Amino acid sequence: MKRLGFAFAFATILFVVFFISTNTPRLVEPQSSVITFAAIGDYGVNNSSEAAVANMVAGWNPELVITLGDNYYIEALGEGSQEYDMAVGKYYCAFLKDITTAGTFCPVGQASVNRFFPALGDHDYDDAGTTNGLPTTYTDYFNLPGGGYTSSSNNERYYDFVSGPVHFFVLNSYDAVGAEPDGNDSASVQAQWLQTQLAASTSIWNLVVVPDPPYSSGIVHGSTTRMQWPFAQWGADAVLSGNEHLYERILKDGIVYFVNGLGGASTYPFVEPPLYVVGSEFRYNADRGAQRITASDTALTFEFYSIGNGGTLQDTYTLTTPHNTATPAPPTITTGWNNPGEQTTTSGGDGNGFEIDPVGAFSDGDVFAIDVDSGTSATTSCNTDTSGKDTHRYFNYNFSIPTGATIKGIQVRLDAMADSAVGDPKMCVSISPNNGQLYSAWKNTPTLGTSETTYLVGSAINLWGLSWSADSFTNNNFRLRIRNVSSNTESDFSLDWVSVNVSYSNATATPVPPTSTYTLTPSNTPTITLTPTPTSTPTDTPTNTPTPTDTSTPTPTFTFTPTPTYTFTPSPTFTFTSTSTSTSTFTFTPTSTPIDYPIIRNSTRANTNPASARSLNFNLTFSKPVINLDTNDFTLASTGVTGASVSGVSGSGDTYVVTVNTGSGNGTIRLDVPNTATITDLAGNPLSGLPYINGETYDINKTITRHIHCRAGWMDS
Repeated sequence: MKRLGFAFAFATILFVVFFISTNTPRLVEPQSSVITFAAIGDYGVNNSSEAAVANMVAGWNPELVITLGDNYYIEALGEGSQEYDMAVGKYYCAFLKDITTAGTFCPVGQASVNRFFPALGDHDYDDAGTTNGLPTTYTDYFNLPGGGYTSSSNNERYYDFVSGPVHFFVLNSYDAVGAEPDGNDSASVQAQWLQTQLAASTSIWNLVVVPDPPYSSGIVHGSTTRMQWPFAQWGADAVLSGNEHLYERILKDGIVYFVNGLGGASTYPFVEPPLYVVGSEFRYNADRGAQRITASDTALTFEFYSIGNGGTLQDTYTLTTPHNTATPAPPTITTGWNNPGEQTTTSGGDGNGFEIDPVGAFSDGDVFAIDVDSGTSATTSCNTDTSGKDTHRYFNYNFSIPTGATIKGIQVRLDAMADSAVGDPKMCVSISPNNGQLYSAWKNTPTLGTSETTYLVGSAINLWGLSWSADSFTNNNFRLRIRNVSSNTESDFSLDWVSVNVSYSNATATPVPPTSTYTLTPSNTPTITLTPTPTSTPTDTPTNTPTPTDTSTPTPTFTFTPTPTYTFTPSPTFTFTSTSTSTSTFTFTPTSTPIDYPIIRNSTRANTNPASARSLNFNLTFSKPVINLDTNDFTLASTGVTGASVSGVSGSGDTYVVTVNTGSGNGTIRLDVPNTATITDLAGNPLSGLPYINGETYDINKTITRHIHCRAGWMDS
């Protein structure tokens, strides 16, 4: 009986242990073990190349597979969930769990726990299909991150999970309108989530997946500037990307970036060697392949294999030092909601802006600024047909921001409404740091309601794509403009308040040593006393003679106490301490001060890339305000393009816009600054660091593209 009771109790313990071990979720906590996983990109084509990559990956027997986007292409065929069955399940069923499918290749995932973690690519939207702009075919098929894992994002479009010593962060970088409700620029809700979770991660390694590569030397897509988030600063160790059908390893900002899009789709070429992105260290596009990555407590090793001979090692890279903990930022201060003090109408539309009580938007009250009719154009875009839309400017916000402050973000508040929702009425906002010489891109509200509602545009960490300083917010510089858009030209707009809140942090004070005069006092001030003492005192005492005594004891005393004190106190003062017998103050004054020469911080594209326009802009940012800029200060580095030229320069301070005519032909254009440039700072110091050849490059493609849709797939011509 005792044995039966013991056996029953032991069996009960085993059951409880088994139940806990198989049902407890894998929380976002560090796990210390060695894992091997595969990374594949741009693979879902259902062809022999995808099969070869899948067979190679299966031979590695990895714990899990990470994908870098484009899990389905239309040439894979299928309908509904069958699409992913043919593009994914057919090749990776052994890694799948809890999928939803009507297909035959992988009707039930074969893994006991999910081992397949995909990222969204543009083909997962365009080819697999969406509902209300969201990739429902994809999210219906996969269960992400899967049973037994916990993600902090609460959605399947972007998510995180932990396996072994690695914390994985899978982002959604697809930027079609409405495709990612949480946005995907560096100030978006998605970016804030990533920054927060990276800072909170206690794993040894943090690995970020960004399907659109922040940096790439590929000729088809190139670098995705909107995804150039401060990953290293936030705490990432490495970034994996796809989209460009090639392999590249890039060292940037202290971390490694990989582009890996050779999972099965056709390969893409690289740009010409002079145009490789800065930091590009290895490139390969001769055949399809995948990455095998091994993570331990002490190392993270990335290997790229091509499919030749069942797997040929092409590149390897190892990290041995985990990420640094993100440095806490200085506390953020806000100005609070500031009111405008001036307003004016800008030409366009019916030319009257808010023609009724425009000052009603100066404060939160009962009086509205009213724009009757939305102009003469039926567009709902902030950027097109602007000559037919009403625009109004508000300024003199009386900000008080200390000199040297670092601007963190700008948020605009619009208390607004429309007379009807017909025509999709919206208000668009753009702001300027330099009296309207350069405006930000437009940001718009959602469709306005018919009752007063507060709409917030921008955020406490959104800089609207421009550079800002405290001086940008003086009444002479800061400008805000509003454009009302609707497809119904009879839409009426009401604005009760247009206020602005600026977030900033104060400059970190640098201690300045006080200018002082130090008088050194040695430990003793010697008094030199010379006392000659004869070695003997002669005494001559003759017999029977009175005894005269001749005693010579001269005691001359010589005292020398020099105490010269030299005090000269320019700034800075260097004091040397001596134990010499005199008291002196030594000072050293540098004969010159190093010159702060201006440099070019960056040159970035201001327009969409690739481009077909005749004229394009480059945004040029300097380390300090500069002057004397004209078209002769710039040259163009181009390939495949003829007749390109610099046509104009605008801007002021440390930010300028250079306009370029793109000439004819297809190829690339980069804006350079040669040694002969005459640009100087306000003190006349010349530009340093020339020639400057590190700016972004436009891909020029003026060929008309036609898409032919057939059952077998898409054909681009």
